Amino acid sequence: MAATNLHIFKKLVDNTSDHVFILEVADEQQYKLVYFNKAYSEFFNMSPAEYLNKWLHEFVPQNALPIVLQRLNYLLQQGSTGSVSYEENISQNEHTSFFISELFLLPYDGTTFIVGNSKNITEQVIQRQQLRESEKKLESIVNSSNNNIYYFSLDKKILFVNEAAQRHCMKLNGRYYQIGDDIKNYMDPADYEAGIKVVDKMLQQRTPFAHENIIRYPDGDIKWFYRHYYPTYNSQGVLNGFVTASTDITDLKTKEFELKKRDEQLREIAKIQSHEIRRPLANVLGLVAVLKDDLYKESVELHLELLEKSADELDKVIRKIVFNTI
Repeated sequence: MAATNLHIFKKLVDNTSDHVFILEVADEQQYKLVYFNKAYSEFFNMSPAEYLNKWLHEFVPQNALPIVLQRLNYLLQQGSTGSVSYEENISQNEHTSFFISELFLLPYDGTTFIVGNSKNITEQVIQRQQLRESEKKLESIVNSSNNNIYYFSLDKKILFVNEAAQRHCMKLNGRYYQIGDDIKNYMDPADYEAGIKVVDKMLQQRTPFAHENIIRYPDGDIKWFYRHYYPTYNSQGVLNGFVTASTDITDLKTKEFELKKRDEQLREIAKIQSHEIRRPLANVLGLVAVLKDDLYKESVELHLELLEKSADELDKVIRKIVFNTI
């Protein structure tokens, strides 16, 4: 029955793409290669006729032998239920392959064997490296931004902040954000409650949201920000957090206030022009008309006084207009 099981085992592993080998255990430091499958043979370019029944030290490179023996000896110490897992990379012909391997014991007919199974994960490792590189590039881009960018978990824990956000925190709180902290530890309670209402509404509706807010720093500096909120999702489309990006719009708001002030000044000028200028100007025109009438020549002196008074009033109005345009 045991021989049949071993035969079935070999048949199964002969056709797998995993690299499978079996070592016979003589004692510590003494292991004999008694089986390897087709995938193992092709990868290492090893023929059964040349390598079967060879001792480990006869074909394993001397620089790799110590770590291999360490793993095998550790497995023996674990007993029949033990196993050893590890990742390794193997270079051949200027090409590096990556494997995740597992060793486990297989007692058979009074002899202890060690079965090794290695899965080629080169493609996954390359994808993982590419993902890390992409993450580094993305982080570099995010850190080069002047916007304050944050990534939070659903329970409002800080998962990421860029360098601009850290500078903002240091200026506002005298310390940097710590990844994993609750954002409420860095905010005024009233501001936190107001912000949470916005976030909860955004998460409930699953739609981006934006608003303006003003920050007053301890050094007296005042900044206006336009803050965007975005929900985030995992690869399965499940909501898993949110991102906020705050853009400094202080210069824009300053220009906006200046335009508003100028608009108020123009309104005041229009009011002066439409009311206060008309009255003295009408007086002047009326007096000029009277002076032209011979019937009123005897009262020229009085009319000149009134004309001078109206001219003075008109001069004051003009000075007022000039003042409001400065």
